[in-house]
Amino acid sequence: MRKIPITEKDIVSKQTANGGWTKEQLAEWGVPWPVPSGWKQEIIRNGIPYSEIIQIFGGGNIVAEHKPLFCKHCDQELISEYDCLEAEHASVKDLGKVLKRRLGSIVKVTWPNGRCYWGCHHCGRQVK
Repeated sequence: MRKIPITEKDIVSKQTANGGWTKEQLAEWGVPWPVPSGWKQEIIRNGIPYSEIIQIFGGGNIVAEHKPLFCKHCDQELISEYDCLEAEHASVKDLGKVLKRRLGSIVKVTWPNGRCYWGCHHCGRQVK
């Protein structure tokens, strides 16, 4: 499916008097209801419709690109176990079990000055 470019100005021009958007307008852009966070940036970056993945797999999540899976400080043993399973083409279920044993989630850290990076929710270190 071909994506159509859209600008922030186009999006703002369709806002209601209350500062939101109608369900119908969002549906026209391919944005699911309830509206996922980050939808505006996603369609500005990739165009409309919002995402073909959402149309095929309704209710799915948009996965962040280049997000690390583990903290090298907290999850040293799990990293090698995960790598072995991945090399053996283990099932998604087995790989998921390893991920559930992590000490902390990897989260996006945003500072007041706008600096962003991936960080470990358990130890607070930056994850590269």
